[in-house]
Amino acid sequence: MKKFFSTVWSVLRYLLIYLGSSFIASMLMGAYFAFKYAGDADKIDEALQRNVLQLTGIISLISLVVFLVIVKFCHKSIKDFIQFKKMTFSDEVYCVGITIAFAFFSVSLINLVINIFPSYQQVSETFVTSMDNVVGILLAVILIPIFEEIFFRGIILNELQNRINTVASIIISSLIFALFHGNILQGIYTFIMGVLLSLVYIWTRSIWSAITFHITYNFLGTMVVPVIIYYTESFIVGYLIIGGLLTAVITYLMYKRNKNRNYEQQSMLKVQLYKRDI
Repeated sequence: MKKFFSTVWSVLRYLLIYLGSSFIASMLMGAYFAFKYAGDADKIDEALQRNVLQLTGIISLISLVVFLVIVKFCHKSIKDFIQFKKMTFSDEVYCVGITIAFAFFSVSLINLVINIFPSYQQVSETFVTSMDNVVGILLAVILIPIFEEIFFRGIILNELQNRINTVASIIISSLIFALFHGNILQGIYTFIMGVLLSLVYIWTRSIWSAITFHITYNFLGTMVVPVIIYYTESFIVGYLIIGGLLTAVITYLMYKRNKNRNYEQQSMLKVQLYKRDI
């Protein structure tokens, strides 16, 4: 029971900090627009909708600073705990390959079922509105993905792995990642994405792999693949099937490569130990 509560608290404290940061940042931004537009409710609501990404960026920054203080206090080394390690070129290729395949799969899926999920349509429209300037694009494509990977993979996943098995850690952290996106359709594909991000992070032992994956996905998923599908809509089912199959195949190949690499490293370690003992 003690282990259960320890595991829950290891994750809950970060979630509470994020929610607290959200409340504070939302109140401050709401007060700013209320003052700027003299209490005009329609203009305030429009301004908040237009600045959703900016608000998320502020929340992320506040939360990240507090998160890193906690990590430093509890785990001493931020770099070692989150694993800011250099990626190999082959790891980068695998990550980008999985991302491209998954982007075609997920965007195709969204376009095929979006009419069933009106809540996602509203979220999508708000998101697009917030990306009508350079700051919004930088936040959506680069800065927010960096925060989310440090938060969900670098901190939440690692905290869970320190207490429970890896499979459960991946599922729980991916579920939290999905729930944070706030609607059913986005939750479905972000759960799958969370699992993929967790796997590449664990296999490469580097947060940069997850960050590379996430940034590439947000760029492709918002600015490239939707345009391709718009002009080639008749191929959308093909994109869905091929994208899904390639995602699975490339992920499996990366798994096999990681397994072989671990075997080679263990063999080298045994040889070194044997030479030392002679």
